[in-house]
Amino acid sequence: DALPISDLIHISAAIWGQLALIVIEAVGILSICLNDIIHRTFSSKALFMGIVSISFFALADVILFFVQKMGVETNEKHFTSITCLGGIVFVICLVWDTYLEQETVKEEAIKMDALRELAYTDALTAIPNRRKFEEELRKIEIKNDDFALVAVDVNGLKTVNDTLGHEMGDLLDR
Repeated sequence: DALPISDLIHISAAIWGQLALIVIEAVGILSICLNDIIHRTFSSKALFMGIVSISFFALADVILFFVQKMGVETNEKHFTSITCLGGIVFVICLVWDTYLEQETVKEEAIKMDALRELAYTDALTAIPNRRKFEEELRKIEIKNDDFALVAVDVNGLKTVNDTLGHEMGDLLDR
């Protein structure tokens, strides 16, 4: 049975204000998301999907409210909010985004460790190179500790490197 037209008119002014704010916020958020899609500026697809879903469900709530207030028969006798579903999707997307961010941080740390290893290790002998030696020497100098340095050319490699080049030294070292 249809609600009297007077029921439409006597909806509390606070409800109208809240509904207007929900619509304005949801449309604003969705337009920002649309702009991000067009310009490909969104940083997280998971977070983006969460924001879109909560905005979509809030708009659907407003539409369902008006449909029921106008007396159109729906499955529900009383208005039930579905924005909570959007909130659940948003939280799931937020957790997923946090997980993806942590995985990215781990991958970057692994890459940095590999680069550091390449930068400080001689590829041929797998021992620390001159760059690593100089870094360690600077640490010792900063601490102002006493130290002694002994350099030994076991196989004449330094002489080969200095006179014939490092390529020939690499061949000799194999």
